[in-house]
Amino acid sequence: MHSPKVTGAVFSLILSHSWLFTAAILVTGMSTTMVYPGAISLVRPTHPDDTDWDEVYFSQVTCYLTFNIFNYLGTAVAGLVQWPHGSGTNSQAGHPL
Repeated sequence: MHSPKVTGAVFSLILSHSWLFTAAILVTGMSTTMVYPGAISLVRPTHPDDTDWDEVYFSQVTCYLTFNIFNYLGTAVAGLVQWPHGSGTNSQAGHPL
């Protein structure tokens, strides 16, 4: 099967149509990566017992698990709930997405 060659003009055309969505994804990803670890690091155990678990590992493990669990759930929901509903083709161009 032969794949079409993507030129700079085609890339520029695609980017000119999708720049707003691309910027939104970039800002969301950057703000999540900057704010989330700082906010979750303030979480402390409700019953500390002065062990290495409480002092060293609790914050890191909690940050890692909550971020990845909710990232997975968000990805799963986004795969199940798709909007706008359609036939899987781009109605403006008539090409499959």
